[in-house]
Amino acid sequence: MIPLLTLAARDIAARVRSQALTAAEVTEAHLARIEEIEPDMNAIVLRRDAAARAEAAAVDAAIARG
Repeated sequence: MIPLLTLAARDIAARVRSQALTAAEVTEAHLARIEEIEPDMNAIVLRRDAAARAEAAAVDAAIARG
C-alpha cells in the first residue's frame, strides 16, 4: 500500500496546504491505486483522470499564489 493512501483526508489536506505534498502528488497516488485495483473490482467506473489532474493543478497554483 502506498503510505500516502493510509493518511486521513484531513492530514493530506494539511500537508497540501503546508506544501509538504502537492495536490498533483496526491492525485497521482490515488490514480495509481485505482489503476492497480480496478481490474479486480469488476465494476463500472467512470474515470476522470484528466479532470482530476487539472483540478489538482488548480489547487497547487492557488496555494502557490498564497
